Amino acid sequence: MSKYFDCQRNRRYELREIINGILYVIKTGCQWRMLPKDFAPWQLVYYYFNTWKKQEVLI
Repeated sequence: MSKYFDCQRNRRYELREIINGILYVIKTGCQWRMLPKDFAPWQLVYYYFNTWKKQEVLI
């Protein structure tokens, strides 16, 4: 699992914030652009979602 999540990198937003944003969109069904400001920017959350989906981390 660690090959998908580079935990050693310095990030502006923690991976937990990214994952919470993805789960929020999945649970509520809202559009990516409607992601509340409490989470990381929607573009970043969508980027990780799309990347992880292509790598089959998320099914």
